[in-house]
Amino acid sequence: MVLKFYLVDKLILTKSLRYKQNKINNILFCSFLVFTFSVLGYFLGLKFFITDNLTEDNRIAIPVKKGNLEKKISASGIVSFPDFEILRYPVAGTIGYIYFSEEEYVREGEILSQLDDSTIINLKSEITKLEKEVNDANQILQNLIDPPSNLDIKNAENVLSEAKLSEKEAEDRLNDYLDRPTELEIKSAENDLSNSKSKLEGAFRDLNDSKDFITGDNLLEIKALEDVNNAKSDLNFEEKNLQIIIDEYEEKVKNARENYENSLELYKDLLHGFFGPNIPEIQVKLSPDDIENEWGFKFSTIFESGGSVKIDGIVLEENKTPWNESVVFAWTNLNPNPIYTNCDTSSLTSRCPESEIDDQWDIVKSNLDLLDSTKENQEKSIKAQENIIIVKQETLDDLNEILDQTKSEVQIDEKISNYEYLKLQVNDYEKKLSELLNLPDNYVLENLIISFELATSKKNDAKEKLQDLYKKDENEIAVARSDIEKAESKLNDAKKDFDRVRIFAPFSGEIEEIFIEVGDDIQKQHPSFKLVNKERAVVIANVDEIDIMSLSVNDQVSITLDASLDKNINGIITDIRNGETNQGITKFPIEVEISQSKRLNLIEGLSASISIQTMMIKDVIMIPNQAVKGNFSNPTIDILIDEENHKSIPIELGESDEFWVVVKSGLNVDDKILMTVVTEEDPFQELLRLNTGRFRSPLGSRPGPPSGNITPGR
Repeated sequence: MVLKFYLVDKLILTKSLRYKQNKINNILFCSFLVFTFSVLGYFLGLKFFITDNLTEDNRIAIPVKKGNLEKKISASGIVSFPDFEILRYPVAGTIGYIYFSEEEYVREGEILSQLDDSTIINLKSEITKLEKEVNDANQILQNLIDPPSNLDIKNAENVLSEAKLSEKEAEDRLNDYLDRPTELEIKSAENDLSNSKSKLEGAFRDLNDSKDFITGDNLLEIKALEDVNNAKSDLNFEEKNLQIIIDEYEEKVKNARENYENSLELYKDLLHGFFGPNIPEIQVKLSPDDIENEWGFKFSTIFESGGSVKIDGIVLEENKTPWNESVVFAWTNLNPNPIYTNCDTSSLTSRCPESEIDDQWDIVKSNLDLLDSTKENQEKSIKAQENIIIVKQETLDDLNEILDQTKSEVQIDEKISNYEYLKLQVNDYEKKLSELLNLPDNYVLENLIISFELATSKKNDAKEKLQDLYKKDENEIAVARSDIEKAESKLNDAKKDFDRVRIFAPFSGEIEEIFIEVGDDIQKQHPSFKLVNKERAVVIANVDEIDIMSLSVNDQVSITLDASLDKNINGIITDIRNGETNQGITKFPIEVEISQSKRLNLIEGLSASISIQTMMIKDVIMIPNQAVKGNFSNPTIDILIDEENHKSIPIELGESDEFWVVVKSGLNVDDKILMTVVTEEDPFQELLRLNTGRFRSPLGSRPGPPSGNITPGR
């Protein structure tokens, strides 16, 4: 039963869908028929009621015009001020003073802002601290380099004397303790024992310093050999340094000589280029002033006269002048760019021979001075290094002599024999003393001996310090020099920071924005002011690549501000930049400087239109382009003979713009020509007029000639 109801419902739903689909199809078919008959009716109306949407050519007579043909390039852009700078504090601190407000005008060199007194005091304190560190570092280096002062020697000798006295007192106390139970004999025995021990100790130290009894090596010879090897290394190091200095300065001299020779060659080329190749070789190495003295004429006089100078009113013959008159004549008369005299520099559109020759001579002189100073420094550096090598060689020779002396084994055998003899002598004196006395308290005796040995150690230390005063440690000297450089670098940085506690105006202009306030704590390079020079304003505009080839720097420009359309402002092109392509269209930005922009009170961001005249042909005969017939190579024009007749004559065409064309020949000012005028109207408009009961031509009324004064041009 459920299945039956399901099938019935499905059948009803299917029939309903089919009914809706048929209804939609009928609606679409009726719409199609209405659209088809509408289109058909439109075209039948065009066929039977309107002959054509274009009229036949209407021939009208117009007079030939005489006037000026002008071409211009137009573009739009934005006014901006290119000369601006964001001023920053190069040192951290607290803002103490701000002397100007926004929109105020400041002059170059005026103080805009200053850090507070606390920051300045801290910077001064840092400089004082660093100056003391530099002085201390210099003093340390001076102490290492200079020989010991008399005061230092005296102090070291006093310390040594006190150490010797302390040793003597310790020795006396020890002797007194040992001498207590004896009289003259005991004292004599103790003195003998003490002297023997002292000699034994000295012999022992001397022997230990001379020979290693474990290995049997001659320590004096080893020490001397080590000193010789070190001296050889030092000598080799300094000799290598000499070769490095020679190589470096040979490269420097070579480079300086090449720079000098290249600049001199350029100087010769300039002289030959401006005055011809006949200048004597000896003169092309002289300065411009010396050459003018040799020739008896200023360069400006030669160029102003076109190469032909006069003496007492008589023109010098060409073969009697050091310069080639033809070359000078070509420069002054045939060169497309002007030649100026008494000028400062050349440009893209002019040449200034005096300035170019003087500038190149300055380069030659500078390179020659550099070459001479390099040679002088080469000689000084090599001489100083050779003196160091001489000193190192003398030191090596002295150490070789000491080495030869230490190789003698006889000396060591004598020291061994003396040491053995002293040992026997000490044993004898100890035995003698022990026979005279009872043995003292070992604890007290040990303390006295320790005190005596300590005093002896202090005496030896004082003696070594006295000897160290005459020694120089090269490593310590190098470290001291490095410490000086570091301290001086910190001091210089601190002084620079102190000099930067104020912000000065780098140029005259208007403060457009201030980014700081009094009391602000700022870090280094924090932006503080935006300074704008509003005396120079420019318009940045984009020009099509078709028109850009017609423009060049220094072209005059007419500018109209959108905010003041009734005023024309003059300008000049100062820069033509590289093209920028966007969506396949290339535009070339140009920079136009506005003349006398200061009096205009301009605002950055104003919209402006520029117009650049690229061609002006004055007082020529012109006709509309539409009137020309024939073809490109053989143009003709229909000229009116009388009110009923005309004839076609050939003409010669010239420059043209979008509407006018210049007629070079074939027409006179009084002639009248025929020109075809075509009008056009929408067919629907014509059909609407048919509904009004009146029939008018869909081509409109017959146009007449242009009225009023026509100003040719774009």
